[in-house]
Amino acid sequence: MINYRTLETHELEDWFNLCGCAFEEPSEYFKNHFYNDPWRDIDSIFVAEKDSNLIGTVRVFHRKIYCENKVLTLGGIGEVCTRFEYRKQGISTKLLNMAILYMKNKGFDLSCLETGTHDHYNKLGWQTIKQIFNTSKIKASDHFDHIIKPINFMEQKELSDLFMLYKDYCSTKFGPLVRSLDYFKTWIKHEASKNTGSWLVYSDTFEALAYIIFNVEKEFLHIKEFSAINGQEDLIDTLIPYIIHKIGKKDLNVNYPSQIMTSFKVTKTQPYEGYMLKTINNLNKDIVYKLKNNLLFLSLDSF
Repeated sequence: MINYRTLETHELEDWFNLCGCAFEEPSEYFKNHFYNDPWRDIDSIFVAEKDSNLIGTVRVFHRKIYCENKVLTLGGIGEVCTRFEYRKQGISTKLLNMAILYMKNKGFDLSCLETGTHDHYNKLGWQTIKQIFNTSKIKASDHFDHIIKPINFMEQKELSDLFMLYKDYCSTKFGPLVRSLDYFKTWIKHEASKNTGSWLVYSDTFEALAYIIFNVEKEFLHIKEFSAINGQEDLIDTLIPYIIHKIGKKDLNVNYPSQIMTSFKVTKTQPYEGYMLKTINNLNKDIVYKLKNNLLFLSLDSF
């Protein structure tokens, strides 16, 4: 008989191992996902148990998102997995329904997840959302009028600058997560370390103007996120050529979310259809429409 319930604290190591085994990833990855999350709640981790062994799980991440100067509550669905020998028995469906009920009772507005198996979630009410990415061929330039430095996530002033820049830039858009200083210090610090560069931009008087996190793979530079203070959004037009120069390239194909406004000539537009959205409690249809058509979800926030 399979027992469905929430995880208990003493089972965390077993749960990390379950996720690692099911996803074929080191259990350390899921340990970081848990302990780096300042809003973690063990009561939002649902498990299936048989013969005193954990065989399946679903986790709800407590999040909030910006929606054109409004804030909505979001339940992020992650760590959805079942041990191989118990798959195709409806275990994840049962756990997902428990997660949906949990989110309804907690008053969440929306739920979001990222997947490559859309049909499974579509049956439970999640709908596929397209996020558009642009690609531009950019030449290097050694000219840049401001100071740039690697981000030090242990420096309180730089954390405060990141927090201010991010909020200023992202709060007017549809979908970016609401972040805290602790979230920058733990989650974003860890996720940013997996990328090529994380840089802050300062004026000559050391006013924080912008920051960028990017990754370089072969002939592509992927902008993971960019934020700037009001009036300095066009800094990206000179920052990217300078970054390409700094890393010793003559030119690169630059890939970035279409919501990041640039003067670059777009050579390719490509939709990413990995995200799915579900309304949990009553929500204005106009807001849902805008989210579906203007979503900006930053990959460093993926759960």
